[in-house]
Amino acid sequence: MISGLQICRAESGDFAAVHALLQAAHLVTEDLDRELHDYFVALREGEVVGAVGLEPHGTVGLLRSLVVAPQLAGRGLGRALVRQQIEDAEVRGFTELFLLTRTASAFFAKLGFATIDRGSVPDAIQQTAEYAKHCPDTASVMRLALGAVRHEPRVI
Repeated sequence: MISGLQICRAESGDFAAVHALLQAAHLVTEDLDRELHDYFVALREGEVVGAVGLEPHGTVGLLRSLVVAPQLAGRGLGRALVRQQIEDAEVRGFTELFLLTRTASAFFAKLGFATIDRGSVPDAIQQTAEYAKHCPDTASVMRLALGAVRHEPRVI
């Protein structure tokens, strides 16, 4: 992992940096929550170098806006951000996470997400701007069931 890195809940003061990272990565910014509710950021020397958001809809959530500064790509930061968001969603009682991607299916599959049929997504997710407006029909839809044991049992 990257030295000097901290992953924490985003604050409203992180908005400009997150917005700039998303724009540079050609990701959707028009409906970005200015308060960054349900976002985590990665900080390195006080600078935002990555982010990931979660759009909650009852007990399901839409993982969105995963972005990492280009100079840190491929070093595990994206994986760490997604894992943090998954852990937080589990603690909060979410049962499933969904996401849409045009380019990162293999990345998310390594984190346990499985590609599903677009029509099998819950109505709450289908009604999001991300699903209905921003991601074309060609985007892969992926799902992760939460709460399932994904780790070896610990011997006590």
